[in-house]
Amino acid sequence: MHSLKNPRDRFLRHAALLLLAFSVFASVFATVLHALEPDSLAMDTILPPLNGALQLCLLVYLYHNPDRLVPVVWTSGMSIIAITCIPVWYSIVRAISTADVTLVEILPPMSSVPVVTVAI
Repeated sequence: MHSLKNPRDRFLRHAALLLLAFSVFASVFATVLHALEPDSLAMDTILPPLNGALQLCLLVYLYHNPDRLVPVVWTSGMSIIAITCIPVWYSIVRAISTADVTLVEILPPMSSVPVVTVAI
C-alpha cells in the first residue's frame, strides 16, 4: 500500500474510502429491499447491485492507487447521478408513451436535490 505524505491528501483519501464504503452498503441495502418487494421493476433489481459492484471496484482501486483520487471521485459521482436519473427518465418516458399511466403514479419518490440533477 502506498503512503501519502501530506496529511490533507491522506484525509481526503480516507474520506473518499469511507464514502465509497457507505455507498456499497447503501447499494446492498437497496438491493435487499427491492428483492423483498413483491412487484419491483427489473430496473430496481438491476441498478442497485450494479452500482454496488462499481462502487466496490472503485473502493478497491482507490485503496491500491491512492494517487488516483480525482478520477475515482468523478467516476463515482457520475455513476450515482446516472443511477438517480435513469429511473426518473424511464418513468417520464413511460408516462408520456402510455395513455393510462400518469407521471404522479409512477415517478419514484425523490427529494429536491436530485430534481436539479435530473433536469440537467
